[in-house]
Amino acid sequence: MKESNIEKESTARTELALKRYAILNAYKSYEGNMYWVRSQNFLIAHSALFGFVFTNFPLSIKTSPLIKFYILIIPCIAGLILALLWRRVLKSGEQWVQHWDSILIKLENDAFGDIQVHRPFTNKLRPISAKATARIMSFLFIILWVFSLCFSIFSLVLKIIGYELY
Repeated sequence: MKESNIEKESTARTELALKRYAILNAYKSYEGNMYWVRSQNFLIAHSALFGFVFTNFPLSIKTSPLIKFYILIIPCIAGLILALLWRRVLKSGEQWVQHWDSILIKLENDAFGDIQVHRPFTNKLRPISAKATARIMSFLFIILWVFSLCFSIFSLVLKIIGYELY
């Protein structure tokens, strides 16, 4: 009789752990999805903004109006701010995913026993992760916006002093 009570308690504990695990896994899944939705939105915004800036770069300092140089500085600054915000959002999203992972790891043993679902495992190849690629993309946009801003300011200065470089 005692053994059946122990088995019932063990089964009840496992079922509770599985229910908790399922609920928390749904939160983690939501955070993972939101991570990529946010990243896609930032990428679309960068693409649109850079498309505007690139198509409006002056072909010649001599023939382009001065206002065009001022106008280009504004979206370059906006793009740089957007890229910095993107990096911050990526970091925040990763922290939430790691938060839910850490909780799931604590529940994993009770829910699955020896099966490792979220617990760390060794991978000798160490391929680059999708999240690392997203961080690299945001960093590349920071570089792109810095160069665009420098080019715009440099062109504006040349226009103001009357130097005809191109």
